[in-house]
Amino acid sequence: MEQTFKDIRNLLAQRILILDGAMGTKIQQFGLSAEHFHGKRFASHPVSLTGNNDILCLTAPEVVKDIHRLYIEAGADIIATNTFSSNRISQQEYGCADIAAEMAREGARLARQVADAFGGQRTTDFRALKARLGAKASKNGQQTTDNGQCSMVNVQ
Repeated sequence: MEQTFKDIRNLLAQRILILDGAMGTKIQQFGLSAEHFHGKRFASHPVSLTGNNDILCLTAPEVVKDIHRLYIEAGADIIATNTFSSNRISQQEYGCADIAAEMAREGARLARQVADAFGGQRTTDFRALKARLGAKASKNGQQTTDNGQCSMVNVQ
């Protein structure tokens, strides 16, 4: 990882690095159905998974990879994983808290796979990943927006 930071510092001394765009916005542009979010694995899941963008790493990985490809083709040097809500707290509302870590791992694997596939195809071989674990507020308001007050979140 230290080498990655050195590479980033060296490249930033030469030029501006481009970070990919909003994953959620791109997902919406794909016009996905509930079937994309549920897939075969979660076809009978008792809670709707529509809008749970991170579950797409498990149910529609080609969509996630296509989005990463689009950003790299547009010039992104750094792509962010599709893992903004891959944490137990955010996944609790979808009944997916127990698979949050699996979503995070798969999101990182998919991004790495796409980044590696593009190595050497542009003027620079450099491609970095930025893992995202955000504090997405749940629909039912269980999550605090104050990251310093995690004790206020009702974790089950």
